[in-house]
Amino acid sequence: MRQVHLAAAVVAGSFLMACASVPPTADIAQAEVAVKEAQKEGAAQSSPLALRMAQDKLRLARELADKGEMVGSRRNAQQAEVDALVAAAEARRNEASEALEALEASVRTLEEEIQHDAR
Repeated sequence: MRQVHLAAAVVAGSFLMACASVPPTADIAQAEVAVKEAQKEGAAQSSPLALRMAQDKLRLARELADKGEMVGSRRNAQQAEVDALVAAAEARRNEASEALEALEASVRTLEEEIQHDAR
């Protein structure tokens, strides 16, 4: 039974080492796309902190990958993607809030016109 546990540990360790040596190119690419999308959504104006965090983590992910630190690179790329998604969501929320305010103002104007015409 001990040999089975030892063999399982060796296999798991080998798998983890293999993952640690694979460049996180897909993770970095996904983060790049997410950052670009956040920029298109207007995050630079409405959510600059989250966008900056995403950009900084993406830059760090690239640097770590260049140094061969794949685990740290992957982690930072994944965090960059999440930060970029948050920035994009905040940008969309702000845009929706502005649209709602404009709609509410239009409704108030229409209500005032209706009341004025009713007199």
